[in-house]
Amino acid sequence: RPGTGQIAAIAQNRTWGNGPGQTEMVYAKAPFQVGSSMKPITLATALEQGIPATTRFNANSPYTSPTLDSPQGGFINYGNISWGTVDARRAIQLSLNIYFIRLIERTGVLPVADMAARLGITSLPRTGPNAIKGQEASLTLGAYEVSPLEMANAYAVFAGDGIACRPIAVTAGIRADT
Repeated sequence: RPGTGQIAAIAQNRTWGNGPGQTEMVYAKAPFQVGSSMKPITLATALEQGIPATTRFNANSPYTSPTLDSPQGGFINYGNISWGTVDARRAIQLSLNIYFIRLIERTGVLPVADMAARLGITSLPRTGPNAIKGQEASLTLGAYEVSPLEMANAYAVFAGDGIACRPIAVTAGIRADT
């Protein structure tokens, strides 16, 4: 529940085991690559830095960043489609990878990681051998693993007018056998 941290429900449909005593693995706290779910966090960072949503970038695919790490052959949009010059509204609507790579070049990688942390995403590696050091453009494309619970909590900050809350654990459960 945005602005409260209360977890209204956790649901999943993947079971583990067979027959009596079957157990279930709860995926809500298991980390997964979150993909394009990170793009709004990059956009929030840009807006906080004063970069307006009207900022236009060329979103043609493929694209190799001159300043940040890029995969061999460069980043591509879904379907390797080139979209020309677009603003943030169009880029988020179409989930354009190239726009967000160009945007994270402008915001910086570390400020996006900092925004994610302020939104409650604490699982991004900030120390140690796999730490985000500031060259990892793929952060905006969701290359790092984050749990569904952390992502839901981060989006609840957006929905809750910027109020960040620590998730309050589930205190009761209902099992629906179907």
